[in-house]
Amino acid sequence: EKYLNSNYIVLTFEEFVSQYISFQKFRKNNPLTTLQMKSKLIRIGNSKGVRIPKSMLEDAGLTDEIEILQQEDEILIRPIRVHRVGWDDAFKRMALQGDDSLTEFADFEIKSDWDETDWTW
Repeated sequence: EKYLNSNYIVLTFEEFVSQYISFQKFRKNNPLTTLQMKSKLIRIGNSKGVRIPKSMLEDAGLTDEIEILQQEDEILIRPIRVHRVGWDDAFKRMALQGDDSLTEFADFEIKSDWDETDWTW
């Protein structure tokens, strides 16, 4: 069964493999589309898994480590997102350029009685 609407395409695995190049062209022209295929769960020990075509893994940026999220009746597999990538290098460059201090607030002082009476220095 194959059908197309503005959001997704459904194909059998064989159709997917045989028409991969045309799908790549379609997806480049329609970046918000979802590629969907039917598959079967396979037994892996006491668990079950699914085979994902290499092309889908590459397109999604999936490598050896992934995140698996369950959202109601769906399971989402995505690459592990590394937050703050490159921040260390950026801070080092800022320090070398002398751009790592709050100079715009150097002349600004907030003082209250609390600073003198309640705060322990």
